[in-house]
Amino acid sequence: MVRENVSQVREIILQLDAAKTADFRAKLQRELGSQESDVGKLLAAFLQTDDQNFRGRYDFFYKQLAPRSSSTGYASATCSPSRPSRARATSSR
Repeated sequence: MVRENVSQVREIILQLDAAKTADFRAKLQRELGSQESDVGKLLAAFLQTDDQNFRGRYDFFYKQLAPRSSSTGYASATCSPSRPSRARATSSR
C-alpha cells in the first residue's frame, strides 16, 4: 500500500496549481519538520506510512490537504495515505 501511495505523487502534483502547491509545501514542511522545498519529495515522505504514523497522517491529509484540493477531484481520488497491510506481518508468524 505504501508503494501505491508514493507512486501517486506525480498524479497529485499535476492536479495542483501554483497557489495550492505553495500551500501544500508549507503544510507538509511544518508537518514533517522539514526544510525540503520540493513538493514531490515532501509528499513522498508524507505518504511513507506505517502503523505508528498512519492515524496522524490520515487525519492531517483529510483536515489539511484534501479540503484545499477538492475542486481538482484530488480529495475524491484514492490518494489518501493507505494503512500498511497487516496480512504480510501476520503471515510470517
